[in-house]
Amino acid sequence: MSLKYKSAFGNQFLRKPPSQEEEGRAAVAGLLDLGSDGTVISVNAAFASLFGLSSHPDACLSQHYQKLSASLSTAASAIVESLIEIRLRQSSSCDSQDVMLQDGRLLSIDYIPIENGSNAGGHRWIFTDVSEQRKHEQNLKFNANLLSQVTDAVVTIDKNLSITFWNKGAEDLTGYSAAAAIGKSPADILTFRFNTQQDEVGAWKMLTETGSWSGDLVISTPYTASEKHISASATVLKDDDGSYGGILAIVRDETDRREMQDQLIHHAYHDLLTGLPNRMMLLRTLDGLTSGEESGRKFSLLFLDLDRFKMVNDSMGHHAGDALLKKMADRLLDCVRDDDIVARLGGDEFAILLHDHDTAEITCEVADRIMAKLKQPFIVEALEIFSEGSIGIVVGGEHYDLAEDILRDADAAMYQAKRAGRARYEIFDRSQQMKATERFQLESELRRAIERDELRAYFQPIVDISAGELVGFEALLRWAHPSKGIMTPHQFISIAEESDLIIDLDKWLWKTAVDKLAIWTQQFDAARELTISLNCSNRTFNAPDLAEYVGEILSDSGIDGSRLFIEVTEGVIINDPEAAVAEMIKIKNCGVRISIDDFGTGYASLSVLHQLPIDILKIDRSFIKRMDRRDSGGTMLKTIVDLGNSLKLDCVAEGIETQRQLAVLREMKCRYGQGYLFSKPLDGELSASLIEKSEQWISEIFIEARRTREFKL
Repeated sequence: MSLKYKSAFGNQFLRKPPSQEEEGRAAVAGLLDLGSDGTVISVNAAFASLFGLSSHPDACLSQHYQKLSASLSTAASAIVESLIEIRLRQSSSCDSQDVMLQDGRLLSIDYIPIENGSNAGGHRWIFTDVSEQRKHEQNLKFNANLLSQVTDAVVTIDKNLSITFWNKGAEDLTGYSAAAAIGKSPADILTFRFNTQQDEVGAWKMLTETGSWSGDLVISTPYTASEKHISASATVLKDDDGSYGGILAIVRDETDRREMQDQLIHHAYHDLLTGLPNRMMLLRTLDGLTSGEESGRKFSLLFLDLDRFKMVNDSMGHHAGDALLKKMADRLLDCVRDDDIVARLGGDEFAILLHDHDTAEITCEVADRIMAKLKQPFIVEALEIFSEGSIGIVVGGEHYDLAEDILRDADAAMYQAKRAGRARYEIFDRSQQMKATERFQLESELRRAIERDELRAYFQPIVDISAGELVGFEALLRWAHPSKGIMTPHQFISIAEESDLIIDLDKWLWKTAVDKLAIWTQQFDAARELTISLNCSNRTFNAPDLAEYVGEILSDSGIDGSRLFIEVTEGVIINDPEAAVAEMIKIKNCGVRISIDDFGTGYASLSVLHQLPIDILKIDRSFIKRMDRRDSGGTMLKTIVDLGNSLKLDCVAEGIETQRQLAVLREMKCRYGQGYLFSKPLDGELSASLIEKSEQWISEIFIEARRTREFKL
């Protein structure tokens, strides 16, 4: 049976052959038998139909063929007479020829001399209209040739799992020729695997339920030097009766692009000379420890500056200085654990991040170890070089909001060590924490906040900064504490996250915000397409009934799922990426979209970002603040925006406060933004007023933006 092609290529590539009924009609050929003297012995109705015979076929029997010819159309008469006269003048063996009629029909004409029977010495012609057959053959040949030239691999597999088509792209990808591949099962000639078991289960499920699937695979064959990363799309082919007929697969080799992307990311975050993480990577990691998903993890930071390094460069040359820096990197790595980070900040400055160390005693032990290593001579170009260093230490960083502040204080302590005589270390002394009794009391009060109706939903606008339009809000939790007043999440959320209390807070805010969006939708035409973004804590994300709860609040409110963004952080991916992806898929099945919140404050996502079923990257506000410091912040920010754009993910910049920041982000082609430049978080009533007057207040902001001098990175 024939296979119907149902992919994006369209039906013009693999057209359906004639049905059995059509083939049967085409197989009814015109038949003409003449005696040796040219008398008509037999002529059938198909002949009459082919050549427009004006009389009934039986009326032509026993008559001379010329009388038969006279009853045909003019064009047909000439052709038939010519064929007959040639055979009457000379005997011939069987042969076949194709003849094109003036009306465009193509006839296949078979001649058979009659050698036995009552009509021995007679002649037989069989006329078959093969116009459609030839067109079909030409189409198949054209399409096969066309597909063979496609650079992507195009493969078809029949219902018995045998390869039936294998183009040049497939040959180039696998090393197998079409002759070697056709007829075999894909499993016979290559091995393939999905990135995760969940991906494999999801792929077969989609093929079964929807008839199509697209995603990433890794394949290898005996002819490929290494594994190849591919993107593939597969479509189920159907037989004429609608039953399963096989699979069409279109495959693209993404290996080079993936490797190049990985190299670009690696170069962006590593020092080219030593191979160590660079300042950008260190700041990214510290951001995660201070305000990202690893906030709460203990750490200490050592800032090392080599003493008198300039003398090495000046006396022996920069090549010797570079050699010394590489040897220094090796020694520092010998002093720490695999989980710790040694980074080169630039020049002769290094930083050592000690994970899970937050006491001066343990941190000083590491500093002593480094000092002892530096007292040993370095051998550079057959010379002994002594180069010690001064170290500044920040013990514990839980009270910092910005990574740069940690680095700043460690740097200040390092300069204090230099002022104190060099080749030593100093600790930056700063301690501040909430008393245990205060935390306990606050947790007790927070547990009663819901029943006491003390929680409030606030909303901060999200603006399309490329078009200057309000597109939605982020819902933010506030606690109307009876004695402390309105409290923001950073004052109490860490307490809630230590228990399942955070799940109750998240669910309260979600339902309240979605219900509010439903009310606005009925009140204002401008609110009909607005979205609402909801923060999802790690505990809430891992709750077993999360997807069901999302579906419930959507059903109760009547809001379409596409207007809801669930914001998760990079931390949900770190421990179990496969489980995180599976949960995201369950949530997205409700129709909602997913954002990665505070992107850039963790680093797990660099390796798995392209695998995540996400729609938006929300860039952490620390990158926006860093932009105004005129250091590497602008470069880091642009790297993130470019990464998002390359993955076809829109970016939302958080914490926009100045026209200058807005101008830079628009130049970087960041799609969305939010921050105090547009509006601080507002309660429901003020947010409704904002929607009502959205065109006015947004236009005023962007009129001012056009007046702002364009900032160049």
